[in-house]
Amino acid sequence: MADIDEKNEKNVPGKFYVDSNCIDCDLCRESAPDFFGRDDDEGLSIVIKQPTTDEEIAQCTHLIRIPVDEGYTSINLAQAVLITCYEF
Repeated sequence: MADIDEKNEKNVPGKFYVDSNCIDCDLCRESAPDFFGRDDDEGLSIVIKQPTTDEEIAQCTHLIRIPVDEGYTSINLAQAVLITCYEF
């Protein structure tokens, strides 16, 4: 979960933000390119525009990517499900 104390200062002001834990996986920029960009100096994603409509908010909130090791696909899937259930 994002930590407001670790919020990147280059995010535009508003409810949505990216914190310093971003691993630059590009998922947010691929899924919602109108709202997320990349800060090349820090190598992190940032919020470039706050969503305002319900459709835009939905586009920005249902993102999840869990990096896995290709050699352990069944264990990775089980752990991903556990992490997702725990977080949500």
